[in-house]
Amino acid sequence: MAIGIMAFGKFFSELSENKMLAVTGMISYEIYLVHAFTLGMIKPSVVSVLAFVVVTVTLAYVTYFTIGKMKNGKFNNYYPHKE
Repeated sequence: MAIGIMAFGKFFSELSENKMLAVTGMISYEIYLVHAFTLGMIKPSVVSVLAFVVVTVTLAYVTYFTIGKMKNGKFNNYYPHKE
């Protein structure tokens, strides 16, 4: 097992530094939420599957940042909180 870790250690370190994989992990929950709504687009063709992936990832990315702004209170700047 130690030989396997030593042999593939560099591969796993490069894999963990992959930015595309990091962004996919960052929005993975939103992909889970959004894919059910976009699943109706699937037909047995390559083009519709690619469109499904693009639309799902785009909506998940937008959802991730919208929810993040809402959680941080930056979504609505016109009505400041009164304390």
